[in-house]
Amino acid sequence: MTQPKRLALFTALFLMPSILNAGYTADGEPRVYKGAHGETVIIQALKPRSANQVVVWVKNSRSVLDDHPVAHTVRQSSGKVDFVTQKDGKDWVTITGRDNWYNSMGYELYVPNQADSIKITYAKKDSAKVASAEVLDFFLFRKPASTGGNAGEDKTFAAHTADMNRACGSTITTKIDWASFGEHGNSLRVGDACGQVVQAMEELCGSQVAKDAI
Repeated sequence: MTQPKRLALFTALFLMPSILNAGYTADGEPRVYKGAHGETVIIQALKPRSANQVVVWVKNSRSVLDDHPVAHTVRQSSGKVDFVTQKDGKDWVTITGRDNWYNSMGYELYVPNQADSIKITYAKKDSAKVASAEVLDFFLFRKPASTGGNAGEDKTFAAHTADMNRACGSTITTKIDWASFGEHGNSLRVGDACGQVVQAMEELCGSQVAKDAI
């Protein structure tokens, strides 16, 4: 396997939670934070609180993190808090919180391939509009019970693949192995879940080296 393809795999693993894991339970309601240019971060605490686990859902950051909720560990010490996940086998700090001189915590969002952090502040009204069930359903790729059949998921995955091929100048074909999902297939957004792999490859194709390899 070439280096760019290994990187694509690592990126996909960084973004994709275990979609069949039913062990996640929300602890309270989510909190929403906003940036100056439309960036949105939704943070949902998970039970048990003592485990210091949260889901971080980033939107409108114009980065690979957008609309890919990821589990994070919260690391706290005097005057500081870091929201940490794994990227390419190493710790990645997505959000930092630091006390400032007037004793109020200031938060900053860090996204891959952007040199500057993004200041985010708590948005009380926006927080009231988001439910914990919505965050967990999106995180676990669950879809409404009324949505049945696989044709729509195949179409979604095909669209992700087409976007990747356009970006990479490639002609890769993909297909969902529905049998491997068993009874879970009809209750999950499989097209988006599998699509994260080709989206990772699409992201890499910003590099000519990756284009040549793929």
